[in-house]
Amino acid sequence: MMQPDGTRTVADVFDLAIEIEMKAGKLYEMLACMFAHEPAVAGFWNDLKDDEAGHAEILRKAFAELPVGGAESAAEPGIWVTLVELKRRIDRCSPNDFKTLEDAYEVAHELEYSEVNGIFNLLASGLTSPEMKVELVDMNIARHQNKLIDFTRNFGGRAWRHTILAMPR
Repeated sequence: MMQPDGTRTVADVFDLAIEIEMKAGKLYEMLACMFAHEPAVAGFWNDLKDDEAGHAEILRKAFAELPVGGAESAAEPGIWVTLVELKRRIDRCSPNDFKTLEDAYEVAHELEYSEVNGIFNLLASGLTSPEMKVELVDMNIARHQNKLIDFTRNFGGRAWRHTILAMPR
């Protein structure tokens, strides 16, 4: 729903952000399959996959709560660029990229911290209500990223992750 001058709209930003959440979920689903021989680790990836579906739903809800005309307004170009870069990063992921659990962990860590930058750009641009900001921040910081932070404590450190080989898909 680009504006006549080629500027991306708020609707474009939300659509892309939702698409990214869904693509991230598919990536985590793939990782769950690749590490199915480690049931707790597969469960971790499935949990992240479910989180991504929840994130997409929260973004849909935020979009629905935009004021009249908000969806058609021009989006901050920096937000669009950040989201496009994140989508490209996810699109470049292939099963061949993941030889070990460490490879998977590093990509997830990179994506999640990039995702947070994109979401915070969205929040900083004033597109959402204060209540929705709380829900988005809680979604990304308090629950989702903490799972990655706790990964080492729950499953083992970098050396251990290097010993866990991905199974071909």
